Amino acid sequence: MELLLAVFRSRSETISFANIYPVAGSFFILPCRGEREGKHVDIYTMEYVVSVSERRSFSLAAQDRGVTQSALSQQIAKLEDELGVALFVRSSKGVAPTEAGEAFVRRAREILQRTEALRAEMSLYAGVR
Repeated sequence: MELLLAVFRSRSETISFANIYPVAGSFFILPCRGEREGKHVDIYTMEYVVSVSERRSFSLAAQDRGVTQSALSQQIAKLEDELGVALFVRSSKGVAPTEAGEAFVRRAREILQRTEALRAEMSLYAGVR
């Protein structure tokens, strides 16, 4: 069974480093416990990393996301620190994802697509109680 590592943030709570197990086309979510408890990767941070990877620039990605370059850079640096890996190689000529960064972007894209599909499906239920 494949394990996806992700975090979902709702209006009321964040599930940090959730273990998401595919089950019959759906997902079963279990929050992790122990050493990594309290750390999280939220949807916005995943979007930031994907944008930087696509644009090869922190400043262009920040413009796309509607945040300051400083805020985006700090959020990604914090994530890299929490994960213990560099996601990008930074140089005066721009930014390129590391091998870990490429793996993160692949997974983040999957999670973002599935999150959007979930939102679209839930919009069908909006207003139905």
